[in-house]
Amino acid sequence: MPCLVGCEADFFCGMINKTVNGDSVAPYAKLFFGDPENPDITVGNNSAPAWNNTAIIKSLQIGASDGAGVRVEVLDELGGSFHLFVEKISKCMERTKDESIMGVEWGWIVSNCDGSNYVVRSPKVYFLPIHLEVNMADGKIKFVIEGADSMQAVFAARHDDIEGDDKLKVSLKAAIIALANKKSPKFTVDFLRKEKNGTLTTFGFKEGKNGMGPEDVWDCDGQHKLATIQKWIEPFRTDRNKGIISMWDASEPGNPRLILMEDPQSDCDEGESPCSSSLGTYIVNGGNCSPVISFNPTINFVEGFAHLTTGGNSGGAGSGETVKSEKKCISAQDTQTGILQSIPVTKNAWNAFGPKNSTKESMKGQAAHIRANLAQKEIKAELRIQGDVREEFVHPKLMKDKFVSLIVINPYHIFGEDCGDWLAQPGCNEILSNRSWRVMGCDHMIKEGSFVTTLQLQLFTPGLTGDSGAPFGGPGSGGYVPTNTC
Repeated sequence: MPCLVGCEADFFCGMINKTVNGDSVAPYAKLFFGDPENPDITVGNNSAPAWNNTAIIKSLQIGASDGAGVRVEVLDELGGSFHLFVEKISKCMERTKDESIMGVEWGWIVSNCDGSNYVVRSPKVYFLPIHLEVNMADGKIKFVIEGADSMQAVFAARHDDIEGDDKLKVSLKAAIIALANKKSPKFTVDFLRKEKNGTLTTFGFKEGKNGMGPEDVWDCDGQHKLATIQKWIEPFRTDRNKGIISMWDASEPGNPRLILMEDPQSDCDEGESPCSSSLGTYIVNGGNCSPVISFNPTINFVEGFAHLTTGGNSGGAGSGETVKSEKKCISAQDTQTGILQSIPVTKNAWNAFGPKNSTKESMKGQAAHIRANLAQKEIKAELRIQGDVREEFVHPKLMKDKFVSLIVINPYHIFGEDCGDWLAQPGCNEILSNRSWRVMGCDHMIKEGSFVTTLQLQLFTPGLTGDSGAPFGGPGSGGYVPTNTC
Protein backbone atom coordinates (compact mmCIF):
# COMPACT_ATOMS: atom_id res chain seq x y z
CA MET A 1 0.00 0.00 0.00
CA PRO A 2 1.53 3.38 -0.92
CA CYS A 3 2.22 5.79 1.89
CA LEU A 4 1.52 8.94 -0.14
CA VAL A 5 -1.12 10.17 -2.50
CA GLY A 6 -0.53 13.53 -4.19
CA CYS A 7 2.27 14.89 -1.95
CA GLU A 8 5.21 12.79 -3.03
CA ALA A 9 6.08 14.62 -6.24
CA ASP A 10 6.20 18.02 -4.54
CA PHE A 11 8.27 17.26 -1.44
CA PHE A 12 9.87 13.80 -1.75
CA CYS A 13 13.67 13.55 -1.34
CA GLY A 14 15.78 10.41 -1.06
CA MET A 15 13.71 7.72 0.61
CA ILE A 16 10.69 7.49 2.88
CA ASN A 17 11.99 7.00 6.44
CA LYS A 18 9.96 4.29 8.14
CA THR A 19 9.87 2.56 11.51
CA VAL A 20 12.38 -0.09 12.56
CA ASN A 21 11.28 -3.36 10.93
CA GLY A 22 10.82 -6.27 13.32
CA ASP A 23 8.27 -8.21 15.38
CA SER A 24 9.90 -7.08 18.62
CA VAL A 25 12.20 -4.08 19.01
CA ALA A 26 13.91 -3.08 22.25
CA PRO A 27 16.42 -0.27 22.85
CA TYR A 28 19.78 -0.89 24.45
CA ALA A 29 22.58 1.27 25.83
CA LYS A 30 26.05 0.43 27.08
CA LEU A 31 28.89 2.32 28.72
CA PHE A 32 32.54 1.29 28.74
CA PHE A 33 36.01 2.53 29.69
CA GLY A 34 38.00 -0.13 27.83
CA ASP A 35 36.70 -2.87 25.55
CA PRO A 36 33.36 -1.86 23.95
CA GLU A 37 32.49 -5.54 23.43
CA ASN A 38 32.71 -6.08 27.20
CA PRO A 39 31.00 -2.97 28.57
CA ASP A 40 31.21 -2.01 32.22
CA ILE A 41 27.46 -1.31 32.46
CA THR A 42 24.60 -1.95 30.06
CA VAL A 43 20.92 -2.92 30.16
CA GLY A 44 19.20 -6.30 30.44
CA ASN A 45 19.84 -9.28 32.71
CA ASN A 46 23.61 -9.21 32.16
CA SER A 47 23.97 -5.52 32.89
CA ALA A 48 27.16 -5.43 35.01
CA PRO A 49 29.04 -8.75 35.15
CA ALA A 50 31.90 -7.33 37.24
CA TRP A 51 29.46 -6.59 40.08
CA ASN A 52 27.15 -9.64 39.77
CA ASN A 53 24.73 -7.56 37.69
CA THR A 54 23.80 -5.32 40.61
CA ALA A 55 24.03 -2.15 38.51
CA ILE A 56 22.11 -1.17 35.39
CA ILE A 57 21.72 1.82 33.06
CA LYS A 58 18.36 3.41 33.83
CA SER A 59 18.54 6.10 31.15
CA LEU A 60 20.96 7.53 28.60
CA GLN A 61 20.75 10.89 26.84
CA ILE A 62 23.24 12.06 24.24
CA GLY A 63 23.16 15.27 22.23
CA ALA A 64 25.20 16.64 19.33
CA SER A 65 25.41 20.01 17.61
CA ASP A 66 28.76 21.84 17.52
CA GLY A 67 30.04 19.27 19.99
CA ALA A 68 28.59 16.42 22.01
CA GLY A 69 27.54 15.59 25.55
CA VAL A 70 26.12 12.61 27.39
CA ARG A 71 24.13 12.00 30.58
CA VAL A 72 23.86 8.45 31.95
CA GLU A 73 21.69 7.50 34.93
CA VAL A 74 22.79 4.34 36.75
CA LEU A 75 20.96 2.39 39.44
CA ASP A 76 23.40 0.51 41.72
CA GLU A 77 22.32 -1.88 44.50
CA LEU A 78 25.76 -2.40 46.05
CA GLY A 79 27.87 0.62 45.09
CA GLY A 80 30.59 -1.22 43.16
CA SER A 81 30.07 0.65 39.92
CA PHE A 82 29.89 3.94 41.83
CA HIS A 83 33.48 3.37 42.95
CA LEU A 84 34.50 2.88 39.30
CA PHE A 85 33.06 6.24 38.25
CA VAL A 86 34.66 8.09 41.13
CA GLU A 87 38.00 6.70 39.99
CA LYS A 88 37.42 7.56 36.33
CA ILE A 89 36.02 11.06 36.62
CA SER A 90 38.47 13.61 35.22
CA LYS A 91 40.72 15.11 37.91
CA CYS A 92 43.86 16.30 36.10
CA MET A 93 44.27 18.54 33.05
CA GLU A 94 47.37 16.60 31.98
CA ARG A 95 45.42 13.35 31.76
CA THR A 96 42.37 14.36 29.75
CA LYS A 97 43.41 12.09 26.85
CA ASP A 98 44.15 8.84 28.70
CA GLU A 99 42.26 6.14 30.61
CA SER A 100 39.53 8.47 31.88
CA ILE A 101 37.84 8.45 28.44
CA MET A 102 34.29 7.05 28.63
CA GLY A 103 32.67 5.41 25.61
CA VAL A 104 28.97 4.88 24.90
CA GLU A 105 26.98 2.96 22.33
CA TRP A 106 23.23 2.56 21.90
CA GLY A 107 20.66 1.28 19.43
CA TRP A 108 17.98 -1.35 18.84
CA ILE A 109 17.81 -5.10 19.40
CA VAL A 110 15.37 -6.49 16.83
CA SER A 111 13.80 -9.95 17.08
CA ASN A 112 11.40 -11.73 14.73
CA CYS A 113 8.94 -14.57 15.20
CA ASP A 114 10.94 -16.81 12.85
CA GLY A 115 13.86 -16.76 15.31
CA SER A 116 16.00 -14.29 13.40
CA ASN A 117 17.39 -11.22 15.12
CA TYR A 118 19.82 -8.39 14.52
CA VAL A 119 21.21 -5.31 16.26
CA VAL A 120 21.07 -1.72 14.96
CA ARG A 121 24.14 -0.01 16.46
CA SER A 122 25.09 3.62 16.79
CA PRO A 123 28.66 4.76 16.13
CA LYS A 124 30.75 4.69 19.30
CA VAL A 125 31.20 8.11 20.88
CA TYR A 126 33.82 9.03 23.50
CA PHE A 127 33.59 11.57 26.30
CA LEU A 128 35.49 13.08 29.17
CA PRO A 129 33.57 12.23 32.40
CA ILE A 130 33.29 15.53 34.25
CA HIS A 131 30.32 15.48 36.63
CA LEU A 132 28.95 12.93 39.11
CA GLU A 133 25.63 13.45 40.90
CA VAL A 134 24.63 10.96 43.62
CA ASN A 135 21.31 10.12 45.28
CA MET A 136 21.25 7.56 48.12
CA ALA A 137 17.75 6.40 49.06
CA ASP A 138 15.82 3.17 49.77
CA GLY A 139 19.05 1.25 50.32
CA LYS A 140 20.31 1.88 46.79
CA ILE A 141 22.65 4.29 45.05
CA LYS A 142 21.34 6.12 42.04
CA PHE A 143 23.84 8.37 40.34
CA VAL A 144 24.17 10.39 37.16
CA ILE A 145 27.46 10.62 35.28
CA GLU A 146 27.82 13.40 32.73
CA GLY A 147 30.44 13.47 30.00
CA ALA A 148 31.48 16.14 27.52
CA ASP A 149 33.84 16.47 24.60
CA SER A 150 37.25 18.02 25.17
CA MET A 151 35.88 21.53 24.74
CA GLN A 152 35.16 21.65 28.47
CA ALA A 153 38.81 21.12 29.29
CA VAL A 154 39.83 23.71 26.69
CA PHE A 155 37.60 26.33 28.32
CA ALA A 156 39.37 25.83 31.64
CA ALA A 157 42.89 26.64 30.40
CA ARG A 158 44.36 30.02 29.42
CA HIS A 159 47.48 30.55 27.34
CA ASP A 160 50.01 33.35 26.88
CA ASP A 161 51.99 31.72 24.08
CA ILE A 162 53.17 33.53 20.96
CA GLU A 163 53.54 31.60 17.72
CA GLY A 164 56.32 32.95 15.51
CA ASP A 165 58.44 36.06 15.92
CA ASP A 166 59.48 39.07 13.83
CA LYS A 167 62.43 37.16 12.38
CA LEU A 168 60.58 33.94 11.66
CA LYS A 169 56.89 34.48 11.02
CA VAL A 170 54.58 31.47 10.68
CA SER A 171 51.44 30.86 8.63
CA LEU A 172 47.98 30.90 10.18
CA LYS A 173 47.48 27.15 9.74
CA ALA A 174 50.89 26.37 11.22
CA ALA A 175 50.17 28.63 14.21
CA ILE A 176 46.82 26.92 14.87
CA ILE A 177 48.37 23.43 14.69
CA ALA A 178 51.26 24.46 16.97
CA LEU A 179 48.91 25.95 19.56
CA ALA A 180 46.72 22.83 19.58
CA ASN A 181 49.72 20.61 20.34
CA LYS A 182 51.30 22.87 22.97
CA LYS A 183 50.41 22.35 26.63
CA SER A 184 47.29 20.60 27.88
CA PRO A 185 44.63 20.09 26.81
CA LYS A 186 46.13 18.99 23.49
CA PHE A 187 44.07 18.12 20.43
CA THR A 188 44.26 17.55 16.67
CA VAL A 189 42.99 20.15 14.19
CA ASP A 190 41.42 19.32 10.82
CA PHE A 191 40.67 21.92 8.13
CA LEU A 192 37.74 20.35 6.27
CA ARG A 193 35.39 21.26 3.46
CA LYS A 194 32.54 19.22 2.00
CA GLU A 195 32.53 18.94 -1.76
CA LYS A 196 29.32 18.75 -3.79
CA ASN A 197 29.65 14.96 -4.01
CA GLY A 198 29.80 14.68 -0.20
CA THR A 199 33.50 13.88 0.11
CA LEU A 200 35.64 15.65 2.72
CA THR A 201 38.72 17.53 1.51
CA THR A 202 41.05 20.14 3.03
CA PHE A 203 40.33 23.83 2.56
CA GLY A 204 42.89 26.57 2.21
CA PHE A 205 42.84 30.21 3.22
CA LYS A 206 42.43 32.92 0.60
CA GLU A 207 45.47 34.81 1.87
CA GLY A 208 49.04 33.50 2.07
CA LYS A 209 50.94 30.84 0.17
CA ASN A 210 49.54 27.42 -0.73
CA GLY A 211 46.37 28.03 1.25
CA MET A 212 48.29 28.17 4.55
CA GLY A 213 47.05 31.64 5.45
CA PRO A 214 49.04 34.83 6.03
CA GLU A 215 52.41 34.65 7.76
CA ASP A 216 52.69 36.70 10.93
CA VAL A 217 53.27 36.66 14.69
CA TRP A 218 50.22 35.20 16.48
CA ASP A 219 49.50 36.11 20.12
CA CYS A 220 47.13 34.19 22.43
CA ASP A 221 46.41 37.24 24.64
CA GLY A 222 45.69 35.07 27.67
CA GLN A 223 42.61 33.42 26.13
CA HIS A 224 41.77 29.73 25.91
CA LYS A 225 42.72 27.90 22.73
CA LEU A 226 39.33 27.93 21.01
CA ALA A 227 38.82 31.66 21.59
CA THR A 228 42.36 32.31 20.36
CA ILE A 229 41.83 30.33 17.14
CA GLN A 230 38.52 32.07 16.46
CA LYS A 231 40.16 35.46 16.99
CA TRP A 232 43.00 34.59 14.61
CA ILE A 233 40.71 33.43 11.78
CA GLU A 234 38.04 36.15 12.16
CA PRO A 235 39.37 38.55 9.48
CA PHE A 236 40.18 35.78 6.98
CA ARG A 237 38.09 33.67 4.62
CA THR A 238 38.68 30.38 2.85
CA ASP A 239 39.94 30.26 -0.71
CA ARG A 240 36.28 30.04 -1.80
CA ASN A 241 35.39 33.25 0.10
CA LYS A 242 33.48 31.37 2.79
CA GLY A 243 33.34 31.46 6.57
CA ILE A 244 34.37 28.74 9.01
CA ILE A 245 32.47 26.70 11.59
CA SER A 246 34.23 25.35 14.70
CA MET A 247 33.07 21.97 16.05
CA TRP A 248 34.38 19.04 18.07
CA ASP A 249 34.69 15.43 16.99
CA ALA A 250 34.31 12.77 19.71
CA SER A 251 34.54 9.69 17.49
CA GLU A 252 38.05 8.51 18.49
CA PRO A 253 39.12 7.46 22.01
CA GLY A 254 41.94 9.53 23.43
CA ASN A 255 42.15 11.72 20.33
CA PRO A 256 40.09 14.89 20.80
CA ARG A 257 39.74 16.65 17.48
CA LEU A 258 38.78 20.21 16.58
CA ILE A 259 37.12 20.48 13.19
CA LEU A 260 37.41 23.82 11.39
CA MET A 261 34.88 23.33 8.60
CA GLU A 262 34.26 25.60 5.67
CA ASP A 263 30.68 26.85 5.53
CA PRO A 264 28.82 24.07 3.64
CA GLN A 265 25.95 26.37 2.61
CA SER A 266 25.61 27.35 -1.02
CA ASP A 267 26.28 30.96 -1.96
CA CYS A 268 23.28 33.28 -1.90
CA ASP A 269 22.82 33.29 -5.68
CA GLU A 270 23.24 29.51 -6.05
CA GLY A 271 20.36 28.19 -4.00
CA GLU A 272 20.54 24.92 -2.08
CA SER A 273 20.34 21.41 -3.50
CA PRO A 274 18.63 19.76 -0.53
CA CYS A 275 17.98 16.40 -2.18
CA SER A 276 21.69 15.87 -2.85
CA SER A 277 22.33 16.12 0.93
CA SER A 278 19.04 14.67 2.15
CA LEU A 279 18.63 12.14 4.94
CA GLY A 280 15.28 11.15 3.51
CA THR A 281 11.64 12.09 3.84
CA TYR A 282 9.54 12.01 7.00
CA ILE A 283 5.76 11.96 6.89
CA VAL A 284 4.10 13.85 9.73
CA ASN A 285 0.71 12.29 10.61
CA GLY A 286 1.65 9.36 8.38
CA GLY A 287 0.43 6.53 10.62
CA ASN A 288 2.28 3.23 10.16
CA CYS A 289 4.23 4.73 7.27
CA SER A 290 6.06 7.09 9.60
CA PRO A 291 8.42 7.01 12.61
CA VAL A 292 7.40 10.59 13.53
CA ILE A 293 6.12 10.94 17.10
CA SER A 294 5.59 14.70 17.15
CA PHE A 295 6.39 17.82 15.13
CA ASN A 296 6.53 21.24 16.79
CA PRO A 297 7.37 24.19 14.49
CA THR A 298 7.59 27.87 15.47
CA ILE A 299 7.59 30.92 13.18
CA ASN A 300 8.82 34.32 14.42
CA PHE A 301 10.24 36.77 11.88
CA VAL A 302 10.73 39.58 14.41
CA GLU A 303 13.21 37.45 16.35
CA GLY A 304 15.40 37.38 13.26
CA PHE A 305 15.69 41.16 12.93
CA ALA A 306 18.57 41.23 15.43
CA HIS A 307 20.61 38.97 13.14
CA LEU A 308 20.85 41.77 10.58
CA THR A 309 23.91 43.79 11.57
CA THR A 310 24.08 47.43 10.57
CA GLY A 311 26.67 50.17 10.89
CA GLY A 312 30.24 50.43 9.75
CA ASN A 313 33.85 50.90 10.72
CA SER A 314 36.12 53.85 10.43
CA GLY A 315 39.12 53.08 8.28
CA GLY A 316 41.29 55.17 10.58
CA ALA A 317 44.50 56.88 9.62
CA GLY A 318 45.41 54.23 7.08
CA SER A 319 42.51 54.80 4.67
CA GLY A 320 40.62 57.80 5.95
CA GLU A 321 37.24 56.31 4.98
CA THR A 322 34.24 54.79 6.70
CA VAL A 323 33.33 51.31 5.49
CA LYS A 324 29.67 50.29 5.53
CA SER A 325 28.92 46.86 6.98
CA GLU A 326 28.23 44.36 4.21
CA LYS A 327 25.51 41.73 4.47
CA LYS A 328 26.60 38.39 3.10
CA CYS A 329 23.17 37.92 1.53
CA ILE A 330 20.57 40.39 0.33
CA SER A 331 17.88 41.27 2.86
CA ALA A 332 14.62 42.99 2.03
CA GLN A 333 14.48 44.65 5.46
CA ASP A 334 15.16 48.33 5.99
CA THR A 335 18.87 49.13 6.24
CA GLN A 336 18.36 50.33 9.82
CA THR A 337 16.95 46.98 10.92
CA GLY A 338 19.22 45.00 13.21
CA ILE A 339 21.90 45.76 15.75
CA LEU A 340 24.72 48.25 15.42
CA GLN A 341 28.01 46.40 15.14
CA SER A 342 31.60 47.51 14.85
CA ILE A 343 34.62 45.28 14.48
CA PRO A 344 38.13 46.21 15.60
CA VAL A 345 40.87 45.58 13.05
CA THR A 346 43.39 43.14 14.48
CA LYS A 347 47.13 43.48 14.12
CA ASN A 348 47.19 40.36 11.94
CA ALA A 349 44.53 41.78 9.58
CA TRP A 350 46.42 45.08 9.37
CA ASN A 351 49.61 43.22 8.42
CA ALA A 352 47.87 40.92 5.93
CA PHE A 353 45.70 43.44 4.07
CA GLY A 354 47.59 46.69 4.60
CA PRO A 355 46.30 49.95 6.11
CA LYS A 356 44.03 50.81 3.18
CA ASN A 357 42.11 47.51 2.93
CA SER A 358 42.27 46.07 6.45
CA THR A 359 38.88 47.41 7.58
CA LYS A 360 37.01 46.41 4.42
CA GLU A 361 38.49 42.90 4.26
CA SER A 362 38.02 42.31 8.00
CA MET A 363 34.34 43.10 7.71
CA LYS A 364 33.98 40.73 4.74
CA GLY A 365 35.61 38.00 6.79
CA GLN A 366 33.35 38.64 9.76
CA ALA A 367 30.23 38.62 7.56
CA ALA A 368 31.24 35.24 6.12
CA HIS A 369 31.79 33.74 9.58
CA ILE A 370 28.48 35.14 10.88
CA ARG A 371 26.60 33.53 7.98
CA ALA A 372 28.40 30.22 8.52
CA ASN A 373 27.54 30.08 12.23
CA LEU A 374 24.12 31.74 12.19
CA ALA A 375 21.36 29.67 13.77
CA GLN A 376 18.25 30.99 12.03
CA LYS A 377 15.49 31.08 14.60
CA GLU A 378 12.74 32.60 12.49
CA ILE A 379 11.38 29.26 11.19
CA LYS A 380 12.48 26.34 13.32
CA ALA A 381 11.03 23.05 14.49
CA GLU A 382 11.55 20.11 16.80
CA LEU A 383 10.93 16.72 15.18
CA ARG A 384 10.66 13.71 17.53
CA ILE A 385 11.05 10.36 15.80
CA GLN A 386 11.59 6.71 16.67
CA GLY A 387 15.26 6.34 17.63
CA ASP A 388 17.63 6.65 14.65
CA VAL A 389 21.34 5.79 15.07
CA ARG A 390 22.65 6.97 11.69
CA GLU A 391 26.10 8.54 11.98
CA GLU A 392 24.76 11.83 10.55
CA PHE A 393 22.63 12.07 13.70
CA VAL A 394 25.65 11.49 15.95
CA HIS A 395 28.73 13.28 14.57
CA PRO A 396 28.56 17.07 14.04
CA LYS A 397 30.99 17.04 11.11
CA LEU A 398 28.57 14.82 9.15
CA MET A 399 25.45 16.71 10.23
CA LYS A 400 26.07 20.33 9.26
CA ASP A 401 25.15 20.17 5.57
CA LYS A 402 22.27 17.71 5.93
CA PHE A 403 18.58 18.22 5.25
CA VAL A 404 15.40 16.26 5.84
CA SER A 405 12.25 16.55 3.77
CA LEU A 406 8.98 16.83 5.67
CA ILE A 407 5.59 15.99 4.21
CA VAL A 408 3.05 17.26 6.72
CA ILE A 409 -0.40 15.69 6.34
CA ASN A 410 -3.24 17.84 7.62
CA PRO A 411 -5.53 16.30 10.28
CA TYR A 412 -8.53 14.33 9.07
CA HIS A 413 -12.01 15.79 9.50
CA ILE A 414 -15.57 14.86 8.56
CA PHE A 415 -16.74 16.87 5.52
CA GLY A 416 -20.26 16.94 4.08
CA GLU A 417 -23.76 17.26 5.48
CA ASP A 418 -25.83 14.08 5.11
CA CYS A 419 -23.20 11.35 4.77
CA GLY A 420 -19.86 12.90 5.55
CA ASP A 421 -16.49 11.87 4.16
CA TRP A 422 -13.54 11.34 6.49
CA LEU A 423 -10.91 13.35 4.62
CA ALA A 424 -7.96 15.73 4.98
CA GLN A 425 -8.63 18.91 3.00
CA PRO A 426 -6.13 19.73 1.59
CA GLY A 427 -3.99 16.62 2.05
CA CYS A 428 -0.61 18.35 2.48
CA ASN A 429 0.11 21.34 4.66
CA GLU A 430 1.71 23.64 2.07
CA ILE A 431 3.36 25.93 4.62
CA LEU A 432 5.20 23.31 6.70
CA SER A 433 5.88 20.68 4.02
CA ASN A 434 9.35 21.36 2.65
CA ARG A 435 12.41 19.62 1.20
CA SER A 436 14.90 21.93 2.93
CA TRP A 437 14.56 21.48 6.68
CA ARG A 438 18.21 21.80 7.71
CA VAL A 439 19.46 19.62 10.59
CA MET A 440 21.08 21.80 13.25
CA GLY A 441 21.32 19.41 16.18
CA CYS A 442 20.19 16.05 17.47
CA ASP A 443 19.33 14.46 20.82
CA HIS A 444 18.89 10.76 21.64
CA MET A 445 17.03 9.61 24.75
CA ILE A 446 16.77 6.00 25.92
CA LYS A 447 14.63 5.57 29.00
CA GLU A 448 12.43 2.81 30.45
CA GLY A 449 12.11 0.82 27.23
CA SER A 450 11.74 3.72 24.82
CA PHE A 451 14.23 5.28 22.41
CA VAL A 452 13.40 8.68 20.91
CA THR A 453 15.55 10.85 18.63
CA THR A 454 14.81 14.58 18.54
CA LEU A 455 16.00 16.65 15.56
CA GLN A 456 16.43 20.42 15.77
CA LEU A 457 15.52 21.83 12.35
CA GLN A 458 15.44 25.23 10.67
CA LEU A 459 14.38 26.77 7.36
CA PHE A 460 15.90 29.50 5.23
CA THR A 461 13.88 32.68 5.86
CA PRO A 462 12.80 34.85 2.91
CA GLY A 463 13.05 38.59 3.53
CA LEU A 464 15.69 38.18 6.25
CA THR A 465 18.47 35.93 5.01
CA GLY A 466 17.61 36.29 1.36
CA ASP A 467 15.27 37.63 -1.31
CA SER A 468 11.73 38.27 -0.09
CA GLY A 469 10.39 36.55 -3.21
CA ALA A 470 11.97 33.21 -2.26
CA PRO A 471 9.98 30.37 -0.70
CA PHE A 472 10.36 29.12 2.85
CA GLY A 473 13.49 26.97 2.68
CA GLY A 474 14.91 28.79 -0.35
CA PRO A 475 15.03 27.86 -4.06
CA GLY A 476 14.53 24.16 -4.75
CA SER A 477 12.69 23.53 -1.47
CA GLY A 478 9.19 23.37 -2.93
CA GLY A 479 8.20 25.57 0.01
CA TYR A 480 5.50 28.14 0.57
CA VAL A 481 6.02 31.64 -0.84
CA PRO A 482 4.56 34.27 1.53
CA THR A 483 2.83 37.23 -0.08
CA ASN A 484 3.18 39.89 2.61
CA THR A 485 6.95 40.20 3.14
CA CYS A 486 8.93 43.38 2.48
